[in-house]
Amino acid sequence: MGPTSSLIWRFPKNARRMGVGRRLVDVAEAKARDAGCKRICLDVAAENDAVQFYERIGMQVAVETRVPELENNYSVGTHYHMVLPV
Repeated sequence: MGPTSSLIWRFPKNARRMGVGRRLVDVAEAKARDAGCKRICLDVAAENDAVQFYERIGMQVAVETRVPELENNYSVGTHYHMVLPV
């Protein structure tokens, strides 16, 4: 298994569609390539507005997870594991 790291990104609505996310992904891709990584992966709630952004930049849903007990008891909905080859 290769190198891994974790980041949490959250943008206020007024900071969206200004190119900041794309620039961050560009830097993450370059650093991942330099580190010998083959892909960037993330997990996101399916109803999150960011899913459209991730799909626009080339990420694909690799795994869709829905746990009825979590959804019914804790309002935790469907989640996506998304992947971007680098």
